[in-house]
Amino acid sequence: MASILCSVPGRVCLLGDHMDWLGYSVITASIDMKIFCEATLNSQNRCEIFSYEPYSTFCEYSFDEPEIDMENDLKYSQAVIQAIKKRDRDLQGISIRFFKPPTSSGLKNLISGKGLSSSAALGVATASGVYLISKLFNEQDKNLEDVCAETAYVAEHDILGINCGRMDPYACSKGGVLKIDCSIMPVSINRYKGISGCDIIVGDSKKVKDTGKILGWLKERYQSNEKNITMGVENIKGLVEKGDQVLSSGDICPSKLGALMNLNQKSLREDLMVSGECPLSPSSLDDLVDASLDSGAYGAKVSGSGGGGCIIALCNPKKSEKVMCAIEDVGGAAYRVKPTSRGLECGLVTGKS
Repeated sequence: MASILCSVPGRVCLLGDHMDWLGYSVITASIDMKIFCEATLNSQNRCEIFSYEPYSTFCEYSFDEPEIDMENDLKYSQAVIQAIKKRDRDLQGISIRFFKPPTSSGLKNLISGKGLSSSAALGVATASGVYLISKLFNEQDKNLEDVCAETAYVAEHDILGINCGRMDPYACSKGGVLKIDCSIMPVSINRYKGISGCDIIVGDSKKVKDTGKILGWLKERYQSNEKNITMGVENIKGLVEKGDQVLSSGDICPSKLGALMNLNQKSLREDLMVSGECPLSPSSLDDLVDASLDSGAYGAKVSGSGGGGCIIALCNPKKSEKVMCAIEDVGGAAYRVKPTSRGLECGLVTGKS
């Protein structure tokens, strides 16, 4: 029986958190933590989705009773299938299995709920598996990366009702270090040469965040023209443009990028209030940021919606261990990741049923 194997990376936001759903630009870097899945056809009138602990291990999407289980971690996959089913009425039964890569492979599994865009990666992986195993994708139509990114966005934003933007699915699907301009449709993407001579350290606060709740709260504040958030948005927009200049130059200076990350964090902490003292969800994010900077990082900031999840620190590789130890000393978990130019990757596997 033929199957499609897919892998999709997570991402960190270097500059511009929350600017995508506001219709502005962000700068992202895909990382070498990935989601892995396999898609096969089945003879049933539904899609079965399997995963592994500590996450929800199973859910299904029935074509006859198309309900989405909002309490299930795999609701993002269910929503993707609903989005595709609405467009392609003849969608066949499919089995999708998410799995951890073998330790011997050296591949890193993408951790969930930490601000690394695991939900978007899950959506992109599901979309690619469904489109390819069902032979619904026409390469003459559009780029598969774009189709899967947009499908994942529609699933999360329109079907699940989460106030997200397009940064996450496009960053995961495309790979690389990108400036994503969300002021136009389709989004405009500028790919940078990359970041060399430095490490990215992910600091996990060990506090699960409620992305939908945080984004809804920010939307209400922004629409009411709250002074702090309006000022913060303008500050972050300017920092993204300065970051574009730094990354577009021939000789990228990590310390300059780190300084912009620190200014971005100041707005996230004081204006948007999504860092450690977030009223909706206090966390140790500020402690992780401060520990990273005190141990020599060029820059450190929240990555993702905030209110929990993770921070990222940009540092000299010679100081990576020191930064990681500092994060762990204040109660966090630390991971060293590398930017990757690889986005969505898929392959057909044939064999006997």
